[in-house]
Amino acid sequence: MSAEQRLRTNLSSNRCGAAAVEFAIIGGFLATFFLGAVEIAGLIEKDRRVMRVAATIGDLSARSDTLGEDGLDEIFHAARLVVAPLDPKGLRMRLSSVIEDGGSATVAWSVQCNWEEELSPGSEVSLPSAIVPSAGNSVLMAQIEMDVPSTYGAVVETEVTLSDTAFYTPREVSVVPLIPLDLGDGYVCPFES
Repeated sequence: MSAEQRLRTNLSSNRCGAAAVEFAIIGGFLATFFLGAVEIAGLIEKDRRVMRVAATIGDLSARSDTLGEDGLDEIFHAARLVVAPLDPKGLRMRLSSVIEDGGSATVAWSVQCNWEEELSPGSEVSLPSAIVPSAGNSVLMAQIEMDVPSTYGAVVETEVTLSDTAFYTPREVSVVPLIPLDLGDGYVCPFES
């Protein structure tokens, strides 16, 4: 048997290193897939938490017959508790009363907590068709945005902004008044971002 034939025989019969090479090739893909699955599951859980915050703000405000500074402080503090154990640093909230008046939905009042852009009274808002209240009635619109960091950075490398909007019909009255009405302009959020 020639040296070339022996080398071919040895290479074809020696499979010890093949498993290590295959694992080296596939292992990186498996690790990335696993970390990506964990990260996506974490983002889904954080998104659900943001949705619960919007629902909490909308539900608590819909139970009120009037809203003032103390009531808003309590509602926004409750939102911080719902978002826990996430850091509420990037949490931005806006609560608005939207009234249907003859074919258009306009903002009666709006209060922001760590939200930069204001929604001024009288501005028109687009509501989903299933939510448009009857003429003269209102709907409370709770908007939430939150910046959440990536867990591992395997799939999403930076912060992601999650957002949700919840709509609730007032339970006790047709329109929940804000007292004083200009409170939305000078409202100070009970916590800083």
